Amino acid sequence: AVKAQNMFVHVTYEGEVDLDAMTDTVQRESTIAQIQNFGQTPSRLERKPFPQRLVYSALKDKNIDFSSLAYLAPLTPPFCVVGA
Repeated sequence: AVKAQNMFVHVTYEGEVDLDAMTDTVQRESTIAQIQNFGQTPSRLERKPFPQRLVYSALKDKNIDFSSLAYLAPLTPPFCVVGA
């Protein structure tokens, strides 16, 4: 997650902050506000790896695979002629 820059706000991680040990009331209230705003990040989201994504590609070995175009059609935006 760190390498992919997929991190949450540090105070939202479980066990990262000891609110009872904070003596500065402004810092304590701002930390509580951040936790309430962002929520608490669970220690582990999933117990098993996510399944591999099924990715369709119309290009195979510099050739167009026309059989995959039916799967890609819903992902393409509609054609728009500017000024028509």
